Amino acid sequence: MAALLAGCATAPPVLQPRVGAFSYAEQLRNVAVLPSGPGGSAQIVAPVQAMLGDVDTAIATYDASQPRLPQPAIDLSQDRAEDALAAILREAAARQIVILNEAHHVPMHRAFAMRLARELRKLGFDHLACETLRRGHDPNLGVVDQASGAYTQDPVYAEFLREAKRDGWTLVAYEAESPDPALPLPERLRRREREQARNLVEHVLARRPRAKLFVYVGLGHALKTPQPMGAGGRALWMAGELKQLTGLDPLSIDQAWTFAHPDPVREVAGYRAALARHDGPEPFVLRRPDGSARLLRHAPGSVDLQVIHPPPAVVDARPAWLVSWALRRPVPIPQDWVPAQGRRLIYAVHKGHPADAIPADLVIVEAGRPAPALMLPPGEFRFEFEPL
Repeated sequence: MAALLAGCATAPPVLQPRVGAFSYAEQLRNVAVLPSGPGGSAQIVAPVQAMLGDVDTAIATYDASQPRLPQPAIDLSQDRAEDALAAILREAAARQIVILNEAHHVPMHRAFAMRLARELRKLGFDHLACETLRRGHDPNLGVVDQASGAYTQDPVYAEFLREAKRDGWTLVAYEAESPDPALPLPERLRRREREQARNLVEHVLARRPRAKLFVYVGLGHALKTPQPMGAGGRALWMAGELKQLTGLDPLSIDQAWTFAHPDPVREVAGYRAALARHDGPEPFVLRRPDGSARLLRHAPGSVDLQVIHPPPAVVDARPAWLVSWALRRPVPIPQDWVPAQGRRLIYAVHKGHPADAIPADLVIVEAGRPAPALMLPPGEFRFEFEPL
């Protein structure tokens, strides 16, 4: 029990009701009534499920809203695998801008971004721009809280930003203002991409032309080549707009599609064949025989590298990347914290942080089932619960 509180070897931890703070249980109840099938609100529902640690359900929820992808056979027999982090860092050494994307319902992507940020900092990268950060709220001040951004409500994302601040990154909010809803959808999309790129130039590169910039984006914002925009033809996404505005060719990396799904038929074509080219649990990229990057999802040139994530191992009923990439330690939940009936959420909140701070970790425990471990970063914590 004493292991639950770093530096507190004499007193057992206290579990208190969560009072006067943001309720993840209420948020889950609110999104549960939203439609999540095709054309529904999976992009809202799935990230909330993932924040509570129910990642397989989150992936399945999102997948149900998407058309099934074609699954043609891809011959990768001549490709070679290369450690993803090593490949990125080798190419990043010669670039001023690195762009990495995520699927908003896959916290593993944030842990990989956290790991990459540590190494980019050693290469002199100093500005970290995140799509989720809210404009008008300085992310460099105060704690990571409910005002910081939508996806920062995920404890993994919040710890990514906390570590970045400790490591000396300057955080940058660059999201576009909401365009006029009366505009056709393709034009709204174009305006968002252009404004995001202009904001990065205005807030970073115009002020510090030699700044080295790591931009963490969602999904297609990492694409550098023109893409279909509904019935409005083709247009550039943010990475392409940024390249055009600055004349700088960013190192753009996709990881948003190449990971394991609960239903393998939802995986991108070639994913399982790619796993056969690699030995071990670490993410990797594939190289064609000529040394160029293999892209399973996108056309050549749209991104520079595509990170392939093997199915994650499990430690104490939690993903192993929480230990290896996010540098957390598993801490067992005391049996008397598990309810006699039903389910509850257990929160670990950094000691001294206010009620609206994002918790360091969050797990669901259920009567009659083994409790997953808390995964705690360095520090001291208070522990709270609420019924689910």
